[in-house]
Amino acid sequence: MHDGSSKVFRSDTSSSEVGSMALSPDGSFVAAGCLDSFVRIWEVNTGRLVEQLKGHEGLVFTVAFTPDGKGLISGGVDETVNRWDVSALGNHSSMPDPSKSSIQPTFTMNGHRDIVYSVAVSHDGQWIVSGSRDRTVLIWDASNGVVHCMIDGHWDSVGSVDLSPVGNYLVTGGGNSEAKIWRLERRPDQE
Repeated sequence: MHDGSSKVFRSDTSSSEVGSMALSPDGSFVAAGCLDSFVRIWEVNTGRLVEQLKGHEGLVFTVAFTPDGKGLISGGVDETVNRWDVSALGNHSSMPDPSKSSIQPTFTMNGHRDIVYSVAVSHDGQWIVSGSRDRTVLIWDASNGVVHCMIDGHWDSVGSVDLSPVGNYLVTGGGNSEAKIWRLERRPDQE
């Protein structure tokens, strides 16, 4: 970016339109959720495709790395959120074979009743947040994929979610041109 140049990351298929992208925290990898149901990951310095993850049925709308870069979260048209262990990225010497991906989802989170449009991970890595066309936001325990809480406060799809690095704030954006800021607090019985 210093000289205004760019890199192009390509896969070997023509049906791999990109639904979303995420950069790993250390800048080494870029992940893309694709139309053909794969999550593709490239090495930034070389542009080499290092992994093709298969765990969704249909378009993958959203991807996000965990703060430590060892995990990846994806969500899509199949109403699921997947957590992947990508700690071994870059250890392959050849082009990955999509039919024999070495990485399977650590777990799949089911709870939404429609397309998952957005995912985010808390800065401490403890929580995964997802927004859906079902107008809900789900907060999941990142260690086991159990739903911790559901927020039902939008009149339309939740297309964007993010968590603040300080404080306990969640921001959500909906299809009705509405953005909301939520303060998250633990109940005394959850401490």
